[in-house]
Amino acid sequence: MQLQHDPSVNHKNLASKCLAAAKYAVKLCPSTWIHWNLLGVICMSPYIRNYALAQHAYIMAIDKELNNAIVWCNLGTLYLYIGNFYKANEAYSRAQRADPAYINSWIGQASIAEMMQRKETMDLFRHAIQLGYHNQAAVGYAHWILDAILNSSTRKNTLYFESVSITYSATNVMTLYVENRPNDCYARNAYGLLLERQKLYKSAAEQFAVAVCNSTKNEKDLVSINLARVLIRLKKYNEAIKLCRTVTNVNYNSQCHLALALFKAAQYEEAYVTYETTLHSFADTEIEKSYTLCAMAAIAYTFQRVDDAKTLLFQCMQLQRPVITSLLAAASLGILHGDINLTTLVLNELKLYETHPKYGHHILNLFVYFYLIGNDIKKAITILSKAIFKYPVRVYVNDIIEHKRQHAIVFIVCIHNVMIQNMWKLWQMIAHYI
Repeated sequence: MQLQHDPSVNHKNLASKCLAAAKYAVKLCPSTWIHWNLLGVICMSPYIRNYALAQHAYIMAIDKELNNAIVWCNLGTLYLYIGNFYKANEAYSRAQRADPAYINSWIGQASIAEMMQRKETMDLFRHAIQLGYHNQAAVGYAHWILDAILNSSTRKNTLYFESVSITYSATNVMTLYVENRPNDCYARNAYGLLLERQKLYKSAAEQFAVAVCNSTKNEKDLVSINLARVLIRLKKYNEAIKLCRTVTNVNYNSQCHLALALFKAAQYEEAYVTYETTLHSFADTEIEKSYTLCAMAAIAYTFQRVDDAKTLLFQCMQLQRPVITSLLAAASLGILHGDINLTTLVLNELKLYETHPKYGHHILNLFVYFYLIGNDIKKAITILSKAIFKYPVRVYVNDIIEHKRQHAIVFIVCIHNVMIQNMWKLWQMIAHYI
């Protein structure tokens, strides 16, 4: 305990005394597995590092008591530490057979899977926290939950990774972890991210604020950006602006948060300049440039600079990988201001994304609006009917733009207020207004 928690002692001298005492205990009573196990643990100390003696001690302990989960697990940890994953896995498996409820063996298996980048890692950590609480299991599980949420390759499995219960379980174990280790910056940051995911922004801000206070110079920028993002959600824009300006290693992420906070604080000109600086100095990829141009177009439109907004969106569309939101914005702009050429051009591009799970219904809405303002009601109904039969659960039409023609307004309001799930009722209302 002193080696771990008392910085005032001479660790090397104390470790030598512990080693001598353990050797003497083995000499006095060599038939007890506890003494051999203790000797192995001391030999694995960073102040001793006698791994050969540690291995011998664990094997002797196993010889004294074969079905001992603790010793098998310690032997597995030794093999894991020296990089022998195969033997470590075998030792942990023997520990699990000896005592399936021994949490450390499951943490060891999860650590092996993590180092080998296996997909079973999160399941192993989750099983570990179901057996009981352990700091390593809590941190490991929270890490892999956040990795699964942020990783685009696993985000498709929404039934699993988007599950509220999974995020709650990770939050619960991290609550215990920060109680045990309140000064752990990484844990506070992870805990804040989990709370933010559950839209508990005030609690998330509290965790991020503590993390900022406990962070070192290298960590502080990342945690500050996380705190600024939550403060924007809490509508504390001026605090977010001040925090973003304290970031020392300025990058694309920090500048975008600063620009967004300025925009939310109604400092539009400064927000536009910040986005422009970000575009030229920090946007390295096509996607980053595309999102930045979209944001600049939104600010330009706020000032009624429609032509400037169109120019910025055209620049965005000319990139090799324009984001879908830029195309949606350009099509909406064309519809709102009667620019048929722009709308037609963009809608042709959007046809490629009609089946997109997130933006498909927005694209459908734009096509319907386009045909409605052109007085082609039958075409609009045809598009809606096809979408209804193709996606009877997911597709709906909402937030439809007003049109000056009275019969179009009535038709749109009906579509807006009726859920597609009640299909026959919808069709009756459509037929009534044709």
